[in-house]
Amino acid sequence: MIKNALDYLRNNRNCTQVGGVGYSGGALPLMNLIQERPCRIEAAFMAHPGRLKTSAYGTIQVPLSLAQAWDDRSVDVRTRHEQEKELIDMVITTSAEKDAIKSGKLPPRVPWQMNLFSGVEYAFAVRLPSKGSLSRDEVYAKRAAFSQAVMWFRSYMPIGEKKLQYDV
Repeated sequence: MIKNALDYLRNNRNCTQVGGVGYSGGALPLMNLIQERPCRIEAAFMAHPGRLKTSAYGTIQVPLSLAQAWDDRSVDVRTRHEQEKELIDMVITTSAEKDAIKSGKLPPRVPWQMNLFSGVEYAFAVRLPSKGSLSRDEVYAKRAAFSQAVMWFRSYMPIGEKKLQYDV
């Protein structure tokens, strides 16, 4: 269904750039999509992604921004650190690799970011208040995660440009 929707947007609506957003369980199909070669979207944002294999983070093909909850029942601290290591290892380059990237012999490294929010739990970006109102931390994290996504897409899917070129 996702592939058909992407084909429709590109072929029938003339969309030259498409971004992907995955909240909670919606991060799994997005992660599968951003591992494809060639990737069918230009950038991705995930908030409190659950059920993702740690190794998947090391194979992303497009810029990825993550908003994580400090107290997340689906991603414990150890797992989050392992995910960070996958992302870090993916972008570490030697000067020889940088030269190979510039000359086109190697593909460019994929940018990523991860913001960690304290005072919130899993599903903070979509959760409605269960008892009364949201706490200050919850309100801040929801707004900040939304702003993070907007800024990410503005940076990695600039309007008017066909394909973003990465400088190494």
